[in-house]
Amino acid sequence: MSVIGSVGWSGLVREIKSSVRYFSPPNDFQRLLAIERACFVDPLSREQLAALLSPPSTTIVAEVSGVVSGFATYRIDSSAETIYLLNVAVVVGLRRQGLATKLLRYMQN
Repeated sequence: MSVIGSVGWSGLVREIKSSVRYFSPPNDFQRLLAIERACFVDPLSREQLAALLSPPSTTIVAEVSGVVSGFATYRIDSSAETIYLLNVAVVVGLRRQGLATKLLRYMQN
C-alpha cells in the first residue's frame, strides 16, 4: 500500500491510502460497471465491459480505503514488447490525485 499526498481546498495536504491489485471478476464487476457508467459519456454496455475484461486482457483496480475507485484494462504483446491500454477510469472525486498514474506504473512492472 502506498500513500498519495494531495492538496485539498483548504491548502492542507491530506493523505489518501491506496493500493492496486488484480481484478476479481465475481467481486469487482458491478463496481467497475458503475465506474464505467459514471466516467464516460458513451459507456460500454454490461456485455461489452464483460468482454473487455475477459482474457487475453488484464485488468487491475485501484482501491482507496478499501473501495475500488479506478481501473485499467490492457493487453500485453510480448513479441513486440508492447502494452496496449484499452481502458482507464477513475471516479470523479478522486481524479488528479495520482491513481491513474499508479495504475499505469503497476502495468509496467
